[in-house]
Amino acid sequence: MSYRITPADIDTIEPVLVRLWSDNLSMRHPPRDKYLWYYRNNPLGKAAAFILETCNTEGHSDPVGSCGIGPRTIYVQGQPLRGGLYADFTVDKAHRTVLPALMLQRALAEYAQQHFDLAYAYPNDAAVGIFSRIGYGVLGRAGRSVRILRSRDFIARVIPMAPVAAAVSIVADLGLTIRDRILAARGPGVRLEWTADVDSRFDTLFEEVRGRYRIIGERSQAFLRWRFVNRIGVPHRIAALVDGSSGAVRAYGVVAEREHGSVLLADFLARTDDDLGFLLDRLSVTLRSEGYSTVVTYFLGSGRVAATLASHGFRFRNAGKFIVVGTSSSSPVDRAALSNTEDWYLTEADRDN
Repeated sequence: MSYRITPADIDTIEPVLVRLWSDNLSMRHPPRDKYLWYYRNNPLGKAAAFILETCNTEGHSDPVGSCGIGPRTIYVQGQPLRGGLYADFTVDKAHRTVLPALMLQRALAEYAQQHFDLAYAYPNDAAVGIFSRIGYGVLGRAGRSVRILRSRDFIARVIPMAPVAAAVSIVADLGLTIRDRILAARGPGVRLEWTADVDSRFDTLFEEVRGRYRIIGERSQAFLRWRFVNRIGVPHRIAALVDGSSGAVRAYGVVAEREHGSVLLADFLARTDDDLGFLLDRLSVTLRSEGYSTVVTYFLGSGRVAATLASHGFRFRNAGKFIVVGTSSSSPVDRAALSNTEDWYLTEADRDN
């Protein structure tokens, strides 16, 4: 038995990808939804996929693995570059050895060389070595931070007596509520608006903000609508911090419920650090009133942003997935110029989940 790699016809490969993903990946939502959203409906163009096949002496072949890459626009020092985001690397259990995985990734890396200025991925720990072999460098790991909105579940873990835990949590939650309301009252002249869609004000915000960060992925109206508003099977809500006089959006946060009592802050962007703080505080007041216990977010990049998260109640809990980056030989930037995490701005918006 031998292996070969074949490029997929994205318009017809759905059954193969859905089978491979269903058997090998833990997806929160139906695989077909992911296929339609990520591989077919990207406004920048369809994603590409490569299939790992086994071949026997009679010429029969079977698909046993796949990997995809979808287009993203990445701004580097204000210059829009064509970026690629690797996705859905999977190999059937019986074929999980180094050679087939390396063949699959090399084929995709060659494609990335020809079609993108830079490419990046969020591999699991076991796959980091494979990316190293094809020339990708480790940027870092996104930090997972949590803001507690309701304390009962956490207090119950350290106080086993339920009546005592309940009484303590009532007092603690009252303190959290008072603190957040005081913080949320700051920032005169702004208000929090919840919306199910985005408009041109988000384009304006991104144009004003992207210069603050050396490397940042697109956050235009079109991108946000595709990434969140029209994301099949994954409902998101958008909280906008709006200027009371002009109506301009000064900051936004995108939230999605992940499990009972917990909400994911999937993306956020603000004109200033103060605006980000105002957004986080007002957002937390609303989410607590809706019964949520925690807000979780992931971020890798500017220490200034990380410090703002920390100063507004988000506590680092653990590191998320690795992030690896590579560039093409014709890229206007080299990989070394992309190696400083302080230059980046990465949230869950920059993933494919």
